[in-house]
Amino acid sequence: MDNLFNDIVEISDKLLNKPISTYERFLLNELLEIETKVVGIYGSRGVGKTTMLFQLAKKLPYKKDEIVYISCDYPYFSELSLFELVKYFEKYGIKCFLIDEIHEAKDFQKELKLIQKHQGIMNSPIAKVRIDYTQYRVRGKYIKTPQLKSYFLAL
Repeated sequence: MDNLFNDIVEISDKLLNKPISTYERFLLNELLEIETKVVGIYGSRGVGKTTMLFQLAKKLPYKKDEIVYISCDYPYFSELSLFELVKYFEKYGIKCFLIDEIHEAKDFQKELKLIQKHQGIMNSPIAKVRIDYTQYRVRGKYIKTPQLKSYFLAL
């Protein structure tokens, strides 16, 4: 795992230090204000989600060695548990994980189905722990409009 860690950090450093577009989408500032631990962004291919992740990395209040960018379409991740990988990286001081192309991650579809059904406490195919999926049920002020529902699910 140490070699894998070093490879991922090296690739991440190269990508995070590449020059990026100076154009910033409105969502970037909103992401900087969110206090939640997990944020999901979805959209069509080529609209700038990856670029926004790189811009976010430069603006977050973390040191360079506390952020790692992971793209799940790399062959490294075909059989790895993202949860185990994140736990391993935390031991080395990584505090922020920017995960791209998560739909390529192992068991992602199973996890997404559990989130969409929000039927109770179940074993997570990705995290390998029990999760209360009822917490993913849209509630409160977020049920008023389709935009608010989408916003709740993205958080």
